[in-house]
Amino acid sequence: MIPEEWSSVQSTNIDQVKYDLSAHELHVQFKNGGYYIYTGVPVEDAEEIYHASSPGSYLRSNIIGVYPHRRA
Repeated sequence: MIPEEWSSVQSTNIDQVKYDLSAHELHVQFKNGGYYIYTGVPVEDAEEIYHASSPGSYLRSNIIGVYPHRRA
């Protein structure tokens, strides 16, 4: 199950992530202070970021450029 509260991940670039199940939004807080919300992300894709050996690589390959986003 994917956390709906902020959760830290092992990453050199990403600080924390959370998923809004009702809105299908993946929230990503970067270590440099950037905060982005990716919309329309299916729960299966969002869940993978928690289990990826490299969450940053997973985000770049499977989320960025695939789903619309906005800076929060």
